[in-house]
This record gives sequence, structure tokens and C-alpha cells, in this order.
Amino acid sequence: MDRDNKYYSIIEDLVKHHKKYPGHEAIIDDIIDDVYAHSKVILDSVDNENVIEAYLEKVISTSIITVPKKMGFSTPRQSETVVLQTDPIVTPASYDNIKVNT
Repeated sequence: MDRDNKYYSIIEDLVKHHKKYPGHEAIIDDIIDDVYAHSKVILDSVDNENVIEAYLEKVISTSIITVPKKMGFSTPRQSETVVLQTDPIVTPASYDNIKVNT
């Protein structure tokens, strides 16, 4: 999408303020292009800015999920490994004297 397009800054602002945007900064242009491609007909035919903004927000919610998947892009948050610490199991001393028949 051309940065001179009148909707570019609107889409860019909505994308940057979306709750799932953090971590996707590297592919913002791809997300904007996808949003515009899916919204072009509505943008060209609807005059009500509230309707356009509501529609763009829905398209952004979808594009912010689908574009990274199509590109194989993963955010640091998605690729982070989580290791849980657990306390060791303490056995009573009386169990040390139990013999197991095998």
C-alpha cells in the first residue's frame, strides 16, 4: 500500500493500537497491505467513517493473526520457552527403611 494513500495512516494507527500488535513491529507493512487488500471495496464505497473504522478494526484483528502465520513469523513472546520451577519432593526418613521385594 502506498504511504500517500489517505487510508494508510488510519490503518497504521489502528494496527499500532491493537492489543496484539506488540511483537509484530517488523511486519507492520505486510499487515497494513493485507488489511487494505481486504478492505479496499468497503473503503471505496462507504462514506461513514464510523462504519469504516469498525470494519477496519475487525479486519486488523484477523490480519494480525493470519499474516504472521502465512509468513512463518513468530514473535519473541510466542517462541519463548517457559520452564516451571517445582519444589523437590521430600520423603519422610521412615520411608528410607522400607524394603521392596522384587
